[in-house]
Amino acid sequence: MEIVINISNESIKEAFEKCGIPSTRENMEKLDTNQVTELIYSYAYDSLEYVIEDADPETFMSQKQYDQMIGSFSLDEFHDIADTEFREVAPEEFKHMAFIDALYQFQHNPFIDFFDVDSAREVFCHFLDAVLNNFLIENGYFTDDEIIESTPRCITYVDEHQLEFECRIYSEFERNNKKAFFEVEYTFSITDIESEKAFQTALSAIEDSIKPQIIGVYQNGSNS
Repeated sequence: MEIVINISNESIKEAFEKCGIPSTRENMEKLDTNQVTELIYSYAYDSLEYVIEDADPETFMSQKQYDQMIGSFSLDEFHDIADTEFREVAPEEFKHMAFIDALYQFQHNPFIDFFDVDSAREVFCHFLDAVLNNFLIENGYFTDDEIIESTPRCITYVDEHQLEFECRIYSEFERNNKKAFFEVEYTFSITDIESEKAFQTALSAIEDSIKPQIIGVYQNGSNS
């Protein structure tokens, strides 16, 4: 997000006239625009802080609420990952767009080619794989070296009301010559990545589906 401030020539002329100085071309050319810019940024930052602090307490999530809500990934982290990966797989005409903006375009434009829409599927599949691996590795169940392979199976559903990506990941790990298999699936939609609350709900659902599989693996001597 970036806030851009533009001052029209009419506003500049009005300022001269309020100061009792004619807004001639010569006078306007002598205006120290660097000083004006510095002052604008100074006052703009003060104004920004004022608007944030003066907002209704329910408008923004507090730091404490944020810390309590965030799981293994934040929504901002997802968007950073998704934007990077989308640029790698997106058709040329969409590479300049943020991932979520492209999704809105895909959902609301009936003339978008299905194969263009399907490029977003890879992004969600890679993320689902990342959640599975991160959960197992960060919690000490396996290490990077014990990952054998991950196989994605995903389907894209497009209709006039909703755009959904049904993603499923099969992952294989090996420890002490014993193999462990995990399967995780989730159907993503735009609503899952529009707010932190919705995203964390989706993330929790994914991670909750992994937990009983870990119990099964360990009960069977790490050989499910």
